[in-house]
Amino acid sequence: MEVIKDPKIHAALELLNVYAKEKADDLGDLVTRNYGQLKKAVTKGTATAIRKYPWAVVGGAAAALLGLGLLVGKLTGRNKK
Repeated sequence: MEVIKDPKIHAALELLNVYAKEKADDLGDLVTRNYGQLKKAVTKGTATAIRKYPWAVVGGAAAALLGLGLLVGKLTGRNKK
């Protein structure tokens, strides 16, 4: 890596680094805040679905597990041949 000897260029690069770090912190805060809101919305929606349609949720979970079991069974059965 090349060492910069010009003080004006070095000062400009330092200023850009400080600005980039500030923007990275702002972006991290934005992502954290939006993730929290998304998590809250999904949790609330799931709770509402379970309360309104409990048997549909149980049936859907059972069907998903059955499909997963069949898929795993097929994959492990192929390897035994």
